Amino acid sequence: MKWEPMKPMVWDDFPPMEPMAPLVWDDFPPMTPMQPMTPKPSSSSSSSEMPPIDWDLMDSMDDDFEPFEPMKWEPMVFKPPFSDFEGALPMPELDGGGVPVLPKTGSRLRWGLVGTCSTARDFAASLRAMGSRLAVVAAGAASQGAASRATEFARAYGIPRSHVNLEALAADATVDIVYIAVAPELQASAAQLFLRAGKHVLLERPPRLSLEQYDKLAALAAVSGKLFVLNLWTRFFPAALYAQNAVKSGGQGALLRMQGAAPPSNAATLVDMLQYVAVFLDPDGEGDYLVRTAGQLAAAGSSEFAVGIAHAGVNATFSASAVTTEFALTLFCSRGPVTISAPADAPSGAGYTICLGKAVGSASEPCAGDSAVSSGQLQQSLPTYPKSLVAGRGVQHGMGYVYIASAIERCAYTASCTELQELSVKQQRLVVRLTADVLSRLEKPAHGQVD
Repeated sequence: MKWEPMKPMVWDDFPPMEPMAPLVWDDFPPMTPMQPMTPKPSSSSSSSEMPPIDWDLMDSMDDDFEPFEPMKWEPMVFKPPFSDFEGALPMPELDGGGVPVLPKTGSRLRWGLVGTCSTARDFAASLRAMGSRLAVVAAGAASQGAASRATEFARAYGIPRSHVNLEALAADATVDIVYIAVAPELQASAAQLFLRAGKHVLLERPPRLSLEQYDKLAALAAVSGKLFVLNLWTRFFPAALYAQNAVKSGGQGALLRMQGAAPPSNAATLVDMLQYVAVFLDPDGEGDYLVRTAGQLAAAGSSEFAVGIAHAGVNATFSASAVTTEFALTLFCSRGPVTISAPADAPSGAGYTICLGKAVGSASEPCAGDSAVSSGQLQQSLPTYPKSLVAGRGVQHGMGYVYIASAIERCAYTASCTELQELSVKQQRLVVRLTADVLSRLEKPAHGQVD
């Protein structure tokens, strides 16, 4: 059979359609009304016919059952991290630029800065963004060129005066509080000098401060009625406060373990890691710990190592290795995880997930296949670094110092405030204690030290 191609269809091949006549109801006969149904009389015996229903019997059957109560559905209520629960940490009020807003009442503290390193530059920029009063700066150590460095620093950050040495700054009556950013071996003596002079002291993260030194400085601060604060700045970030309240609110269930991973790190980053132990494992700063370490911390530069800490049935593990690019942290709770995004030492984001069942989950799969019934997250960008100071910027997230600096100023305005709500004296002591313990292990040739 030979197939011929189909010719294109032409509408002219079809005759025109006649228009449809309109529908007229008179074309249909009227409907006969339906006759009412009457029960068919029961015949004598016909298996094909259904027997009549005994309605009296049906009514009597209802008496055999308890009256039916309609089911009442109660909505599942999960307390969000920042609802009004006991022990919640207040979130700082921020202005449009992300800078904490300080109370209108009370005079602002007058800051003195010790040190001209990059960290001190970031702190000075943060104070400048807050509108704080920078009174004076001094070089961290008496050395050749110290006076010129202090003068240059003061000019760059709009500080009225500079001192050549620490003693002159300690005697300066225009200074209320001193931020100390000097070499670790000089930290304790500098803090003691300013506390004895009647100044509040904020001491940069002290990885080499011994427990004995800390106790003496804390006692000196208590006698003088001044604040002695370690710059454990991480916990003051809004994202860190968000994570703390998520765990403390109870909606996540019990904290089971904590896991952090970072790139090769130094002693300062180790302090950032260990302060999370004080935040989540032991907020009261007391108790016994089982400590394990692996690897070795080099005297200079960054190293790979691992730290494990157990307290009250909860394990915290931290690793520093080349396979990780930024420090991130996950808290595994019985009803879902809480995550602190990288970099966890200066976090701008945190989130929580509450699962329907008891699922530990992970950061990538929070409920491990189960359904999530509640979740939340916070993203809070850091304040913008002042354009005029960008050239002197030290670290990427240096503007995060505004959070701890504002907390100190708020506390100083209150006569009864002897320690920060976000960082108690006991928690500071715990961080010092753990840091000294872990460093003593990581700086030994032997690996795998166990308490």
